[in-house]
Amino acid sequence: MASVKALIGHVGWAAGAASVIKLCKALEHRLFPVQANFAQPGDALRGMGPGFEVNTHEQPWPENGALPRRAATNGFGFGGTNAHLVLEEYRGPTASPRRVAGNTEDAELVVVAAEGLFPDREGLAVAGAPTDVGPRFDLAALSLPPSVRLLPDISEDMDATQRLGLVVASALARKLGAFDALRSKTAIVLGLEGKTRRGVEAVQRVLAFSLRRRLHEQAAREPASAAVLPLADRLHSTVTETLRPTGPYTLQGMMPNVTPGRVAGVLDVKGPNFVVDAGAASSSAALRAARGVLESGFDLVFVGSTHISRPGEARGALHPEEGAALFAVTTVAKARSLGLKPLCHLRQGVVAGAHVELPAHSAGESLALFRAVQAAAEGQPTTLRFHPEAATGIRFEVTLVPPSDAPRKVAVRPAEAVPTAAVASASEAPSGFDHAGTIRYHAPVLVERPTGPRRPGYLRGRRVVFIAQDVLLARELAEHVDTLCGPDYRIVCAGNSGDEGRIRSIDLTTEASAEAGLSALAFEPEVILAVSRVNTRAGQAEVVADTAMEHGALELLFLAARRVYERLSRGGVELASLCIGAVGARRCLHPMSGLFAGILKSIGREVPARHVHAMSTSAMPLQAALDLAEGELSAEPQGTPSIEVCFDGSRRCVRVLRATAVTTEPAAPLDSNSVVLLTGGGRGVTAVLAGALLKRYGCKVVLMGRSDPDEAPPHVLHARAEDLPQVEREFYTAELARNPSTRMPELRKRFERFLAARELKSTLEGLARLPGEMRYRAADVTRAEDVVRVVQEVADVYGRLDLVVHGAGTQTSKKLNRRQLGELRTNLGTKLLGLRNLHDACVSRLARPVAFHVLTSAFSYIGNDGQADYGAANEALDRLCAWVSDASSEVRWCSVGWLAWDGIGMTRGSEYRVLGASRQLRGIRAEEGEALFLQLVDGRPREAINVQLTDSERGFYGLEVLSADASAAPVHRPLVVDAASVPCLEDHLVRGTPTLPGAWALDLMLQSAVGTGRPELRTVTIEDVRFSRFIRVKPGGQQHLRAECTPIEDVPNRYRVQVRLMGDIVHGSGVVLERDLVYAEARFTLTAEPPRGTPALDAATPTGRALRVHDPHCATGGPIELRKMFDCLEEIQIEPAARFARLGLPTAPEQAGSTVPALVMDAALRLSAMHVDGESSTVFAPIQVQRATFDRGLVEGEGRAPLRLSLKALPPRVEGDLLECGSVAALDEAGRLRMLIEGGLARPMA
Repeated sequence: MASVKALIGHVGWAAGAASVIKLCKALEHRLFPVQANFAQPGDALRGMGPGFEVNTHEQPWPENGALPRRAATNGFGFGGTNAHLVLEEYRGPTASPRRVAGNTEDAELVVVAAEGLFPDREGLAVAGAPTDVGPRFDLAALSLPPSVRLLPDISEDMDATQRLGLVVASALARKLGAFDALRSKTAIVLGLEGKTRRGVEAVQRVLAFSLRRRLHEQAAREPASAAVLPLADRLHSTVTETLRPTGPYTLQGMMPNVTPGRVAGVLDVKGPNFVVDAGAASSSAALRAARGVLESGFDLVFVGSTHISRPGEARGALHPEEGAALFAVTTVAKARSLGLKPLCHLRQGVVAGAHVELPAHSAGESLALFRAVQAAAEGQPTTLRFHPEAATGIRFEVTLVPPSDAPRKVAVRPAEAVPTAAVASASEAPSGFDHAGTIRYHAPVLVERPTGPRRPGYLRGRRVVFIAQDVLLARELAEHVDTLCGPDYRIVCAGNSGDEGRIRSIDLTTEASAEAGLSALAFEPEVILAVSRVNTRAGQAEVVADTAMEHGALELLFLAARRVYERLSRGGVELASLCIGAVGARRCLHPMSGLFAGILKSIGREVPARHVHAMSTSAMPLQAALDLAEGELSAEPQGTPSIEVCFDGSRRCVRVLRATAVTTEPAAPLDSNSVVLLTGGGRGVTAVLAGALLKRYGCKVVLMGRSDPDEAPPHVLHARAEDLPQVEREFYTAELARNPSTRMPELRKRFERFLAARELKSTLEGLARLPGEMRYRAADVTRAEDVVRVVQEVADVYGRLDLVVHGAGTQTSKKLNRRQLGELRTNLGTKLLGLRNLHDACVSRLARPVAFHVLTSAFSYIGNDGQADYGAANEALDRLCAWVSDASSEVRWCSVGWLAWDGIGMTRGSEYRVLGASRQLRGIRAEEGEALFLQLVDGRPREAINVQLTDSERGFYGLEVLSADASAAPVHRPLVVDAASVPCLEDHLVRGTPTLPGAWALDLMLQSAVGTGRPELRTVTIEDVRFSRFIRVKPGGQQHLRAECTPIEDVPNRYRVQVRLMGDIVHGSGVVLERDLVYAEARFTLTAEPPRGTPALDAATPTGRALRVHDPHCATGGPIELRKMFDCLEEIQIEPAARFARLGLPTAPEQAGSTVPALVMDAALRLSAMHVDGESSTVFAPIQVQRATFDRGLVEGEGRAPLRLSLKALPPRVEGDLLECGSVAALDEAGRLRMLIEGGLARPMA
């Protein structure tokens, strides 16, 4: 035994390397070196026995017989990243020096993904490269993503540098898509300079203690100096009270090198992880180190820097002072083989393009580097000159070269040159959006999901503000909430009816009056809960009107949340809504629930989502709904957290998306006589859709928008594009000369209207040249009289209206704390009041019902930060379409949740391209949008709500999506595994611990999904079986699991269901460390067809020249040790072409499996995997089965004594580290096939 630390001290993150160097030198000289600073062993070492010795003098290292000399070293790293390495001396020939390949094109570095995180002016973390960057983060609001699971005491004691690294690295991994396949060969290299913030805190604590101790010692020697002791004590108290106390995880929390280790542990990557500290040149040094890692055989490197200011560090003049940027870097060849698309190439040397002098290692350097990568991805090369190295003064230079398929910046044609309504095509302007992903439609469905334990009395003693929909509900709440939360509450509602006890009426006439009313409460809530109740008997007109007009509770929720936004961002307030009666009889959600869910899902993207809840219930008494709400607020969530939760009675459901296999059903399409009314003006998205209708059907199209094409003066309408800047300057000069008091913002808005009118006129001229007939009417959709005028004209001219496409909408992207009540009302009104006016005008002016096609946003379903009111309006519109269609038993109204249009309509600004690039979102070009729209117009839509999605959005936002063939929602059934439920558990040991056999796991899964149901289907086929983890149960203990059962097909003579066996890892403190671990998964199919054999197995017969063996799994002391009932394989015969055995089953059939013949399956898998190359003690654990088919009579006993079965299997084959099991069959005494297992895969147990 030896240690190098006693010789050279603790070298931190180089400690493991130092130990390896020492062992290599010892092997080289074949000597045991003396242990430095060691005299004699202590009691603990002597107690380990004579086999452990510490060298007190140098001695020769003896030969190891025929084997080479060997040595082992252990490296126990901070954060649990531990390594154990065994070295042996090399006895082969002298190796030739490895030739390093030249800098060929294939070896050139490329960036395949990039992620940044920097503070805005408010200190909130913004992904990407914000234009309005601030100095430092609000560290209290810098929270870990839900995917990062750490012990609470670890996360609390973790340096902010580590937290920042985890946030950015997790986002970067999501951008790469299928990251699981990349983990094994991904490395982490970070440039970090100096001590961490947590390290400085720890040093401050140590120095404060040391200073006080020394001053007290001096006072004892020199009494005259005792006067300074009170000051020393005060300094010590101040330091210790203002800094976090030290704990068991402080050391790893303060070490800079732990940041890449922490990232590697959370992302489960297997490559090296280390820090490069080269002072001001740390970033360029890290980049060069990344190249070395790639040259050593790894596929991908996360390289970059994280920056957090240290305590007491003065604020600088440059922004940002804090931030992070990480880049996924590989080579051209590896990117090609891995299917990764380069954002840019990293080429050493200078080429044509912009030159950027980077500052010293800092957040500003990281931001500049991130922006340069973004620019290169959009087609602009940039040469970066890093800060010079301190030792040599050399600057590292690298050019970011766009990939060959990157868009190039070209001039956009003027609007009047566009021949059709399809605005400038995607090739005309650079785009940050992705265009590769396939866009598919999805429909929201409710899926039953139980939650974790609930805490009774959760609201008792907490400060709660209840927001009531009206004064009647407020009075009813007052009768219940005192028992729910105690006396410390307030109830508010919209109105001017005065105060009643703890009920306060808030005047919402103006924002000022509303703020005054809320301020008068003088109440700091811990919980804000908005309660509303829908009228379940209301007709269509009333529901449409209420959705458009009844927003009092929503506005109060918005205002209350805005007031506590800072505390909400820190997790100090819970924000929730409860919509009673919103879950209909067929689980159709009332549109009023969409208002609250939409606004809260968007807010949940700005603040910690675990403190935001949107709850809906079926019709029930108020007290019952409040009890469900309190239980939801107190529950420990299971699975993927969901802001929106719906209760169908007591059944808890979440809303997820299911892929739509067929978008429309056959129906009479539009034709040349059809009339379509489109709102949203004559520019942008509406114009694209109008052009699609005209080109496809040649129909009549009426466009309605607020802009007047004749508003612009002639000299603006007819000016050339290149002359517009001069025209604009002349306009300002003339207007200011006419009226010097005119404000410039007003003039800019007026000229922008002129430009909009110019664009509109040009677009309308293009539409007029298409087949069919086009009309444009200037009208405001929020004014009922305007809408009636247009609809009446349509009725008078055409006598019909076949379809209304409601695309009108406004949005303003701002965080909640910056948003105004007037903006909320405007954005809600354009969409919801506009639809109400359209509906009422069509009902009053037309003889027959009109179909509605409503444009919403996929991001409103997801929850889009900065667009809370837009999300509320869109979610309400979606559910209104579903509600109307549900009431009429056919899809008469449908909505489309669009992805972002690329450069068209509301998303034409460059900031949307930047956002699209940073999140790798799919952008829709004009021609794609036309095709997607016509998919739902060519026939009757099958779904009322149609949400567009690609794998990019699914990956970035972590969305759960059910497959198209999942015809029913998953059901979760709780399971308990212990000796009572599985009697054989204690006889199936893995490394000495009772462990649930895989076959019994399948038995529990099928029992949960089907039980004894469908008895007419006599054959069960289990496919695509995966065993991911052992399910260990300590003696006398229990393991709580759940089976997620998703029916796939239920037709006569066939039933299919997908089942996952899941569970959580729970710390001894009760904290859930990891959720929804999948232990096993499989697909079960029940049919009436009997099992069929394979020719190879059918032909296998004993030859009489077999090797007779025993089952090694039943040997005492092995890694797998089976006892009692499991020792059931008799007369095992191993032959070159096959193997055979008889099977002894227990007298009680239920012991061998209730729905799956578990013992037969377990024995068959063992026979197919034992004695691979002659007789052997090696045992194997199954990890995968392609297919297992059995007769259900095997588990029913068929009313007779236990069956006598024989097994025969084809021989297994070793393939790398795994064993491919041979197919195995179970036959009864009559020779009938009762079970067949194929495609088994097993792993050896050492």
